[in-house]
Amino acid sequence: MSGAPVDVLVEVLGPAVKMILRTTLGAFVLTVLVAAVCVLIAADGSWFRGALGASVAVVLGVAVGGILAIKRGILEAVAVGVRRLGLGRRTLGALIDRMASVGDAEEWKERGGSLVRSAERLPLAEAAARLRGAVEARTGESATTSGARGWLARKVHSVLLDTIETMTLARFREADAQNGGVDVLRVRDELSVQVDELIVAAIRKAMVKLTASFTLAALAVALFVAFCIRAVR
Repeated sequence: MSGAPVDVLVEVLGPAVKMILRTTLGAFVLTVLVAAVCVLIAADGSWFRGALGASVAVVLGVAVGGILAIKRGILEAVAVGVRRLGLGRRTLGALIDRMASVGDAEEWKERGGSLVRSAERLPLAEAAARLRGAVEARTGESATTSGARGWLARKVHSVLLDTIETMTLARFREADAQNGGVDVLRVRDELSVQVDELIVAAIRKAMVKLTASFTLAALAVALFVAFCIRAVR
């Protein structure tokens, strides 16, 4: 997904926008309900305190709802891209290939010049460092895009790279614990079979946690402020 080709953006843009709209609608309904509750709590016979409590709830709802909608839209774009286009498998392969060019070129020349021609096990620290370097290199490639589509491409690419890096590093650690080193090509081959499904599952889980944490935090703050307003005389 270097530079996020047009076909990728077209594929994920619609679902991302739909998710943003659904989240915005949900946030609006919840904000209205919370604002009504805050009026009842804060008013205590004063319309001014009631209005102030409602205003705090609305501001929180707009701010938190907007942030949550954008984040959920980006996560949905990643999930759709992975599920429909196999972006997880493709990005994993590109990262492993890029690992061969990260670090000391002369050292790699002595070892055979490429991971493809090198079946040796790498120390965990070196494998992890090369993976981080490959991720940074791929991130730099997507930073050249501009505009609204470029922004979406960078966000999707960033989330995808971070998720794959986390999964791959975990597999590197397992391989190192079992074999005393990391066979990068073997990890790639084993992970490629299921990486797309793992990414989608991780994205869905992250979306649930994100929604719950943002909603509960906004609700707690709004109610706390409403009770504080009620207590002021």
